[in-house]
Amino acid sequence: MNANLPALNVNQTGEYYCLIFAGDCQESSDIKSVIIEPAFSVDVQLVDGRLFASITGATQYQWYFNTEPIAGATGETWLPSLPGIYYVVVTNENCSATSPPFAYQVNVTALNPENPLASISIFPNPVLDALHFYWEYASPGNYQIRLRNALGQTFYFYEGQKTGAILNLSLPLAFLPSGLYILELNWAQYQIQKRILKQ
Repeated sequence: MNANLPALNVNQTGEYYCLIFAGDCQESSDIKSVIIEPAFSVDVQLVDGRLFASITGATQYQWYFNTEPIAGATGETWLPSLPGIYYVVVTNENCSATSPPFAYQVNVTALNPENPLASISIFPNPVLDALHFYWEYASPGNYQIRLRNALGQTFYFYEGQKTGAILNLSLPLAFLPSGLYILELNWAQYQIQKRILKQ
């Protein structure tokens, strides 16, 4: 350890003191005990439509929506009202941690129950390597899948044909840059859109 400077940064718990030399004179400081607290991390979970921070009892919470702080959102939980990206910054004593972004979606089935595409399962979200589609519906037909970024630029396009009662599809997305995308799925005269977060 290079400890010959007027100040010292330490990263280990222990007892520290300083020896001061001036010519032939030597003086020792008092012993100081330093305790290094372990770093912590925080995640966001969605339970019954409400977002929960994985850490409870912290000193301070601040929730964010699409990178902007939410006024008054300073508790352990938050009830989202709009689809988008949410995250929380948790402060405990003098340390803070930021959760990974959480992509919140409005229930498509509740908004448009007549759309047969509302029953399709698209997972995982956020996605790292591959995005999976699972859909049980009797009618066959052609479909198109498009991924656009926030500027409307198309980053991915896939066209296929549903020939049976079940569509079970996996799309490789590892090549995509990280960020938020709008997934557009078209089948017959129907369409759905979902926000997809690529990690």
